[in-house]
Amino acid sequence: MIDSALKRLSEKQYLAIIKSDEYKELLAKMSSQIVHNSKSAPNEATIESYFDCELFHFFKMVFEPIGYKYNPVKESSIATRRHITKGRADTAVGALVIEFKQPSKLKTIKHQKAALEQIQEYLDGVDNENDTTMIGFVTDGIKGCFVIKCEGGTTVETYRNIDWTTLDRLIQNIVSLGQTALNSRNLVDNFCNPPHNNGIAFDLLNSLYSTLSNMTPKTSMLFNEWKELFNLAHDDISKQQAIIDRRSSLESLLKVQFSGANAEYKALFALQTAYAIIVKIVAYRVVSYARYKRSLYDFETLRHLPADALRAQLSALEEGSIFREYGITNLLEGDFFSWYSSPDQWSLEIANSISKVFDVLSQYSNKAVLNKVERSKDFFKALYETMMPAAVRHSLGEYYTKKWLAQHVVDEAVMMVNIEYWRGLDPCCGSGTFVTVMIDKVLHQLGNESDESKLRHVLDRVKGMDLNPVAVLTARVNYFINISHLIRDDEELEIPVYLGDSSYVPRKVIFDGIRCLEYSISTLKKPIEIIVPESMVSDSLAFSKSMTTMELHIKNLDSESAFNILISLVDENDLTEKIVERLQLLSVELVELERNNWDGIWARIITNFLTTANIGRFDVIVGNPPWVDWKSLPSGYRDRIKSLCISRKLFSGDKLTGGINLNICALIANVAAENWLKEEGVLAFLMPEPLVYQPSYEGFRNLYMSNDSRLFFRKFTNWTKAGHPVLANLK
Repeated sequence: MIDSALKRLSEKQYLAIIKSDEYKELLAKMSSQIVHNSKSAPNEATIESYFDCELFHFFKMVFEPIGYKYNPVKESSIATRRHITKGRADTAVGALVIEFKQPSKLKTIKHQKAALEQIQEYLDGVDNENDTTMIGFVTDGIKGCFVIKCEGGTTVETYRNIDWTTLDRLIQNIVSLGQTALNSRNLVDNFCNPPHNNGIAFDLLNSLYSTLSNMTPKTSMLFNEWKELFNLAHDDISKQQAIIDRRSSLESLLKVQFSGANAEYKALFALQTAYAIIVKIVAYRVVSYARYKRSLYDFETLRHLPADALRAQLSALEEGSIFREYGITNLLEGDFFSWYSSPDQWSLEIANSISKVFDVLSQYSNKAVLNKVERSKDFFKALYETMMPAAVRHSLGEYYTKKWLAQHVVDEAVMMVNIEYWRGLDPCCGSGTFVTVMIDKVLHQLGNESDESKLRHVLDRVKGMDLNPVAVLTARVNYFINISHLIRDDEELEIPVYLGDSSYVPRKVIFDGIRCLEYSISTLKKPIEIIVPESMVSDSLAFSKSMTTMELHIKNLDSESAFNILISLVDENDLTEKIVERLQLLSVELVELERNNWDGIWARIITNFLTTANIGRFDVIVGNPPWVDWKSLPSGYRDRIKSLCISRKLFSGDKLTGGINLNICALIANVAAENWLKEEGVLAFLMPEPLVYQPSYEGFRNLYMSNDSRLFFRKFTNWTKAGHPVLANLK
């Protein structure tokens, strides 16, 4: 306990130092002295000694008293001298390698290039079994260049004159060697403890599962609506093996035997809730650091809060207001998985499990998760795949994609459309693998443009959606992490990843002479029938913010104020008498749901679903949609989408060869193309191989749209021999 407190104190002192003006002034003097002395240095050893003297003295006087030392390993070879500073295997930087050169050896572009190739070769040869980030720095004491080698590849920066920012970057990387990195690998190790899978995440799972044996009416509502959204059913004989495999894996995880289907669903609900809690807490830490370069929550303090006080903090986090104060309108919106934080459902067991989550995160480095030189990444993919057994994911049609394959799909689709500033959508984005690949491609394309320009391009050009609330949460946080280094402190933004069903999109209709969106959302009480003018959702950021305000009026049972919010979003010319009646009816319905303890989520779900109809059209639509056969879909969901399949002529009609069969990914491809693909755009999906040749998929292969227009196949790429699906490019 004392050691932990001392560690926190030293970290606070360290952060106070590096934010001070005196720190910058001291580094400016140090850098100036190094440059001055290096100009007349006869060899690399002399330049090395200048760096040594300055850095050793600095650490001894400033950082050693609070526990941070500089102890490089020195190596020598012909015409070069190196410092190698290695951290623990799980640290933020696997190794910091500084290579010194005499000024004459970096005079020409040829010399500079040779030096960079040399240090890249050295980084490739450093023992790095955990694939942590390694940093190389080549310098002649006058100028220098950073080389970053990480999971996504190697990035070489440009040579810059040495100044205080250079030394600051070196010092912060040296300090981070002694700390645990906030990265995807450490999240898995610290929370899951594979292969035993008995880590903190599963303690939390057990706490949540046991709590669900005594659900409050509100929790019961959220649980049942979650089942409705996921279309979970046991009424299809053909799906029994998948159900058996899923049940077995969940029983093994919880070390229990389920007494019925509902117990299995509770286990899955608890598992998704446990994952969501960890992601939300990590998101807060990342967001607060990205905005303010520090975590505004002292996680060690939160760990020791009384249970009721901890519940209040988690409840505020779940509401999403903390993130909205940061200017991010939709990172967290209040969802199915906030049930645990209600006063009537909270327990000491849950509090103790969540305290352990804060305990782990309090030990992580404050270094930013991503910076301007690292490649975009799917930060939570490994955690999700470790927490969610493969049988569970596959039963839901989830097959996660390797990054290299996603890169191939995106690269080929972009090459086919041959448009400089293309726009891309993944309509079944999962945790965000394709989305982060597209972000990376946009940022690479823009090169040295300003951060403001890069941010504007990414937000406008890269979008995603998914029907799984857990996937949407993960993809949003991933999206934010991958643009966090571009955001100014006062930037207000909406993460363009939405909850939506890409097989069932709001329909564009003419109602009372006005262009409207029509949609029906099923609830266990009654369907919410929606008809609203398109103008209401024309500005997605304004729509999102207004609907957040509307939620407050709904909670206060104030239908009139909720109605006023809706009409304020609509163009004046669209407010016909019948439109006003429909908006008033929607306001009253939402308030009545709240009055009967059946709201809390519907305003945000409506916001997301309607926004998906207004995100525009895209040059490329990419992804790996869920693979679920028609016969394996729950009967209720089949009935709901059957008319869509008929209108698009997706059934082959050949009853002798199973003409009534179809895969949901075929419908998603068809609906996505009709709603979001530009006239000359390309849709590139990873799909199961039988769609190419089985007679029962002939209807899909005809590629009819509902208006009798057609797509055509441009290219097939077969990945089956590599254990991967077929890539179908449609235009």
